[in-house]
Amino acid sequence: MPRSTSRRISLPPSNAREVIQFQLVGETIALNDLLKLAGACTSGGAGKALVASGQVRVDGHSEARKTCKIRAGQTVEIGTLQIRVLGKHGATGPGERAKS
Repeated sequence: MPRSTSRRISLPPSNAREVIQFQLVGETIALNDLLKLAGACTSGGAGKALVASGQVRVDGHSEARKTCKIRAGQTVEIGTLQIRVLGKHGATGPGERAKS
């Protein structure tokens, strides 16, 4: 059974940032696993190396913990790639439902 899904969103040409909305199935996901499943790197080990290099930010802050737990509502950034983590049914945080 898949743990999550992700989809890429196109932005206007004036904005070079690529955004991925990542649908979280459980309560949390390890940062290195999120990077792998969202397509930011090819493996969990590559995700750990990416975090160790200092290139990963979580909610705007540099993150050095390779397996820190990411929850719905958080945003992970690597360069121009932004991963927005959504909870069940697209909710953006605990107890919150997605807007229709």
